[in-house]
Amino acid sequence: MAEQNLRHKLLENYDKTSLPAMKTTVKFRMTIKHFDMILWKPDLDIYNSARIGESLSFGDTLLIVFSNGRVLFVPPVQLHFTCAMDLTYWPHDTHNCTLTIGSWVHDGHTIDPQIMDEKPEFDIPVDLTESGKNLTRGSWDVKGSNMTRKVSKYDCCPELYITLIISLKLQRNAPAYAWTVRLPAVGMCILTVVLFLLPPGAGEKLVFGGLCLILDLLFIAYTSNIVSHAPTHTPLIIELVCEQLLLVIGSVVLAAFTTRMARDPHTCGLPVCVRQVLLMLSVCLCLQNYKNLVARSHQPYTRTVKTEELEMGESSAAQLYGGMSGDFTTPCGLDWLLLAAVIDRICLIVFVAIFIMNMISFSAVL
Repeated sequence: MAEQNLRHKLLENYDKTSLPAMKTTVKFRMTIKHFDMILWKPDLDIYNSARIGESLSFGDTLLIVFSNGRVLFVPPVQLHFTCAMDLTYWPHDTHNCTLTIGSWVHDGHTIDPQIMDEKPEFDIPVDLTESGKNLTRGSWDVKGSNMTRKVSKYDCCPELYITLIISLKLQRNAPAYAWTVRLPAVGMCILTVVLFLLPPGAGEKLVFGGLCLILDLLFIAYTSNIVSHAPTHTPLIIELVCEQLLLVIGSVVLAAFTTRMARDPHTCGLPVCVRQVLLMLSVCLCLQNYKNLVARSHQPYTRTVKTEELEMGESSAAQLYGGMSGDFTTPCGLDWLLLAAVIDRICLIVFVAIFIMNMISFSAVL
């Protein structure tokens, strides 16, 4: 009863909109209970509020007033603010987010925000899974945080305006991306190299190259839904796959040319000087079998060849013409087969070199 009489007496004819006669010092301490991040969307709101025109709402939270006039106010609020995300190293991206808090109307002579702790506290609960053994964590880990007080003076007004700046360093916590993003990207790069290991006359090269092309397109389509709103740089792993897509297209075109060289009928062989160069290169490129084929084909004898050897273009003869009774090898056809094999092997070396350089260049995201 005495408390009610005192409260009635103190609040009688009280105007809650009137300001105190002296400067009010407001001390801040922050405890973060939960946070989440979404992709950045541009806005023109003042400070860095993510919701234009919406002021902080403290609800009906009660205050504690001490006998010396000190007031303790601990309101639970949700702070929505913007954070420009740099997805260059996605899915290993780290972001520096800044929250700015200050009075919108009053200057530092009326409300003086002070910092009680240099770093905000974190009280984010960790839940146990159903098995009770594993811990479930959020999508982000806090790697660093701090609070600073900034005093600003503007040309329009002589008063000082005080703001509190809370900085957070967040790192993505996504171990599953090691299997869903990184491993497929490396695997698709390896498949392009495998394309040139097939025999030069094998039509399966074009089918294999088409499958690699489809896999690259599916990967790009999958990741575009995740990083389509990246405001700054394109993720490096997306650049790697896009570069790989161009390499696959080039490899399919080269495979089409080498397949035509190895399987089409030819009426004339290569010049002697070109053939000699190819024979020397075949030794350096570990194509000794093709070299022996060409060397024997220019000797005065003929030999029949199995149909399977014609299809694959790999064995001792791969160019047959059926104009005469029976199947016979032709030296000019084997010359073009050797040329296709040399081109294939050179492309294999070039693509392996590109693969190694890409793995080194993009090692930060692999």
